[in-house]
Amino acid sequence: MDFSIFLSHMRIHPPGHYSTNLYAEKLAEAKLADACGFDCIWLPEHHLIHFMQAPGGLLMCLYYGQQVSIPIGQMVNLLVYRHPLIGAGEIAQADVLLDGRLRLGVGRGAYAYEFRRLGLPWETANERFLECLDVLMEVW
Repeated sequence: MDFSIFLSHMRIHPPGHYSTNLYAEKLAEAKLADACGFDCIWLPEHHLIHFMQAPGGLLMCLYYGQQVSIPIGQMVNLLVYRHPLIGAGEIAQADVLLDGRLRLGVGRGAYAYEFRRLGLPWETANERFLECLDVLMEVW
């Protein structure tokens, strides 16, 4: 059985409430998870949500993944927010840079307001997701 940990990047208080940088705090948690023997670290991706500071899931995977030895994953990569060919290339490059330790969960997004803020139609989320997934599978 594998045991993984999800590092939420949620902050509910104003920035002045915290004494550390969010990413430094999460890096310390990632290093602790590695030292404790977890099998994988999972990171989120969310955009334009004030309490969830995780707009660059793959960037965070690279940042934390270069400083731990266990696999690191993105849960989830929101495929519909970028061109599928760009997404496929970025995911593949991240996996190479992490020496094959990247794990990937994909999704369409959970919040209609996140789509609206990005100027994307929520009504087409499922169609767009399936199209993006087909492109990834074909390109890889």
